[in-house]
Amino acid sequence: MAYEKALLQAPESVRERVSVFTSYANPSTGQWFLRSASGVELWRTPLPPPPASAAAQPMPRVEAKAQQNYDMVRKLGLANSEAVQAISENVLALLQRVERLEAEVSEARARMDLERRGITFRGIWQVAIDYEQGAIVTYSERAYVASKAIRSGGQPPSRNGSGWLHMFDQSEVPR
Repeated sequence: MAYEKALLQAPESVRERVSVFTSYANPSTGQWFLRSASGVELWRTPLPPPPASAAAQPMPRVEAKAQQNYDMVRKLGLANSEAVQAISENVLALLQRVERLEAEVSEARARMDLERRGITFRGIWQVAIDYEQGAIVTYSERAYVASKAIRSGGQPPSRNGSGWLHMFDQSEVPR
């Protein structure tokens, strides 16, 4: 739809060269791109303004890709072919599955990173070192754990509001 309008605005020399092509919208630049099969950019044009309903709810990546593929198929005159419709439905289902799996993998990676960090003993507290949340240090014969990420140059663990929680004194450790 919007792609067809953009193609109609293209110069005649560009429209003659379009047989096998790819097109895509780049929202960050606000432009449609038309490329030949070899990847050469043939033409670009500004994106049309989105309808009011689309502005309120952004279209997911899968639906945008499916719409782009449908527009290309319509342009080629194959939209009524049963084979094309069956393939399109299967491709859409696969794209949705891939997106769901990507989200699951992203969540799993974030959890693994968090679990891998855990708590770590970092030795005697030093003013010139950054400490991650969960870092354990000793200072003035006491053990402390960082309740948040601590930047270098921060306050020593013994002060209130320093981001360190007192765990125990060395005198409390059984020998």
